[in-house]
Amino acid sequence: MHIMSQDFRNANWGESMDMVKSKETATIMPEKSKGNMLYYKSTLGEKNVEIAYKFISNKLVRATYIFVEKYNNKNVYYSDFLNFKTLLTKKYGDPHKYDQRWSNDTYKYEVGYMGQAISLGHVVVVETWKRDKTRINHAIYREKDDIEHIIEYISVDYAYLEKEKEEKTGIDDL
Repeated sequence: MHIMSQDFRNANWGESMDMVKSKETATIMPEKSKGNMLYYKSTLGEKNVEIAYKFISNKLVRATYIFVEKYNNKNVYYSDFLNFKTLLTKKYGDPHKYDQRWSNDTYKYEVGYMGQAISLGHVVVVETWKRDKTRINHAIYREKDDIEHIIEYISVDYAYLEKEKEEKTGIDDL
């Protein structure tokens, strides 16, 4: 008996939007699910998340956990990031790549100010795992005056579809 493993939650790369909808058990967010995107509300490790599925040519190419918890203390966002880094490392081993990209080093050497630095857009932290069929990016950064924390799963085999779509959009925009 062959047991098929899933690439993200209950879904596999390349599946249609209808197939993913039929498998996903979280609560759909119809107001956000438009075009080539499906959004769901759920939890991950007791944190509230949105789950975003991206389709190109009706094939699942990317899925993302978007953490939606809000905190007054900016360092709690980074603490959450570190907690999920530990969980991801336990599941997938050490990341293949870890990068802190500093655009302003005001807080770079200040202990306890990482959340502040992220909230100001001074640093972006990204770590990447590579699996056979999936690249996993775990990132925290400033987005629209807020801190964005995501875990993104990207199909290795279908990444070309996103690249082709971006190129076509770029050419069409010229």
